[in-house]
Amino acid sequence: MTATTPWDGSNGRISVYDGSNDSNWGKAEYYRTASADTKRTLWNKSGYKTRVTSGDGSKVFYFQACDENDWSPDDCSGWKAA
Repeated sequence: MTATTPWDGSNGRISVYDGSNDSNWGKAEYYRTASADTKRTLWNKSGYKTRVTSGDGSKVFYFQACDENDWSPDDCSGWKAA
């Protein structure tokens, strides 16, 4: 999984790309400046080689990409500042 922000020229958009050929869903977990205490999640349930994007909003300032694992801890990239 790869999460990218800013996306499409906007600091208020984030995307998550599934580059893993497996059956796991992907997600981006992120925080926005307008609601700094609320962790948000953008899911990619579309499968291998697909990208989903969030709607526009306040700036995304902190994020990570994860492979969701059903019965094990998720595989995450670690938190990054945008």
